[in-house]
Amino acid sequence: MLYKPSLFLKRLIVLYEGKYVYDEKFSLGVNIIRGENSSGKSTIMDLIVFAFGGEITQWKKEAAMCDCVFAEVSINNSTITLKREIEEKRGRPMEIFWGSFEAASNSAGEDWQKYPFQRSESKESFSQVLFRALEMPEVRGDKSLNITMHQILRLIYVDQVTPFDRLFRFEQFDSALHRNTISDLMCGFYDNILYEKQLKLDQNNKQYDAIEHDLKNIYRILGAAEQEMNLKKLEAVLSELKHKSSELYDELRKMKESPSDFKDKVPDLASNIRNELTRIKSDVADLQDEKEQLVFEIEDSRQFIDTLRNRLEALFKSNVTRSALGEIIFEFCPSCLAPINDEYESSVCSLCKSKRETKEDFEHPLRMQQEMELQIFESTGLLEDRKRRLAEIDHLLPSLLSRKDELRYKYDSIERAATTEYEAVIEDISRQIGYIERSIENVHERAKLLSTIEELVLKKGELNSEISILKDEIASLKESQVRKKEIAYSQIADLTVQLLKSDLEREESFQRANAVSFNFGDDNISVDGRRQFAASSMVYLRNSFHFALLWASAIHSFFNYPRLAIFDNIEDKGMELARSHNFQLTLVNLSEKMGVDHQIIFTTSMVAPDLNNSKYTVGDYYNHNNKSLRMN
Repeated sequence: MLYKPSLFLKRLIVLYEGKYVYDEKFSLGVNIIRGENSSGKSTIMDLIVFAFGGEITQWKKEAAMCDCVFAEVSINNSTITLKREIEEKRGRPMEIFWGSFEAASNSAGEDWQKYPFQRSESKESFSQVLFRALEMPEVRGDKSLNITMHQILRLIYVDQVTPFDRLFRFEQFDSALHRNTISDLMCGFYDNILYEKQLKLDQNNKQYDAIEHDLKNIYRILGAAEQEMNLKKLEAVLSELKHKSSELYDELRKMKESPSDFKDKVPDLASNIRNELTRIKSDVADLQDEKEQLVFEIEDSRQFIDTLRNRLEALFKSNVTRSALGEIIFEFCPSCLAPINDEYESSVCSLCKSKRETKEDFEHPLRMQQEMELQIFESTGLLEDRKRRLAEIDHLLPSLLSRKDELRYKYDSIERAATTEYEAVIEDISRQIGYIERSIENVHERAKLLSTIEELVLKKGELNSEISILKDEIASLKESQVRKKEIAYSQIADLTVQLLKSDLEREESFQRANAVSFNFGDDNISVDGRRQFAASSMVYLRNSFHFALLWASAIHSFFNYPRLAIFDNIEDKGMELARSHNFQLTLVNLSEKMGVDHQIIFTTSMVAPDLNNSKYTVGDYYNHNNKSLRMN
């Protein structure tokens, strides 16, 4: 039985100077890498974790010399191949081929897709792509809370470097919030909807505080300048100023009776206004044309995204139908009812003899799914850019149209105006007009500021309402999580106790253990309240806890733990031979009874004799003359 998400290693290939220095296949269930100390077992474990997307803080000498590592993996029962180049520099990208390693070896380079370690506005990270393929919820937030493949591997990979009293693989600058988020995700009670609402609440609170800060500053400035803060009164002032301006232009018009030779002495106001009016008309026309084009493109983008989403949903339903139906074998011909000869090639249909779909054909829909997801991601970004530009145009147009109307009125008035008898009168009227025009501009600016205030006050009220609703929704979602968390934690604790009691009689507290308590945020575990034991017992306790985590994920399908456990410290800290053998046998016995697809990979320098066979082991028994990486 397969629970999703599931992630299993099928084959690991390591290249050095273009040569295969490691090439081994792995299977479901238990996989044992065995050999003497310092023969390269931990090196292989580091390479596995690195291939899956983990970070290695310090490479072993031989591994650091290698070129790259390939991992053929089963991801929710689909085969893909991962490739990462080995360098000391952290944050290396990953290349993904949607098919087997053999198919990848025979394919063109463009069939590989390269993704960075970290996401950006224009490119997804490889963790985002793998999470989607795993059907695992993506934790979206700021960089300090990004959950990546590296982060979930910290709870899957039990190494030798991390202190034995810690649950997570060691990492600098770690935080309790980070560890809790990882564990919530892995144990299946992380709710992406809840997280997005929490993130939205945080964003709304910040936006609310910013608006409140802006309003306080505006009120302080307006108050200090004793500016009019009533929009209706400003409209009245503006109306009065326009009336005075109209009277002055009418007075100019009446001066047609003045001598015609004075017209040449009048400043060419009409020419200046005409030039500005022409420019503004051009700007308005350009913006209106751009707006029409944007409206068309936005609607086109929406329809394109909707089409892609419909195709993606249809592809998903097709995959589900194909997976559910599987292969159909006919014993009798549906047309003539004659028996069908069951001796046929597996590569062709037993009924019509057409060529069957290959494994690579089944991987093709997954590749199409990833490509469509990427198209949706890029198209959505382009749509948002267009919507932002449309909003900018909608903000600019009203003020330009208003200015155009004012200039047209001035131009018409001046064109109709006549010359005056006296230059002094003309100058005085022009000076008054200029003063009124500046006053009108000031009133417009104040009106615009007051409109901004009204918009901010309205937005503040909307945010306050949204914040209240979000708080209620978050409280409700958290309440629904409590029961699932209780089930998960109780199951892990009970299974850990069961494993402790299966230990040899070396630690009395394990034999009479009643309860195991653990705290992912504090990164610790205790047995009946006790946290410190002998070093080998602490190793046994930590390994038991991590195996219990895998075991619980095979019992409860709601876990997001990908049914994979990697141990590099089975007999660490001086554990005696008999105790290590007992744990190995217990682990294998329970693995074979699980009934759910899973994978366990562990290293040992003292493999239990009953397990030292090809059913469980991977590769040779390594020693100083036959190391895991064949560099020579």
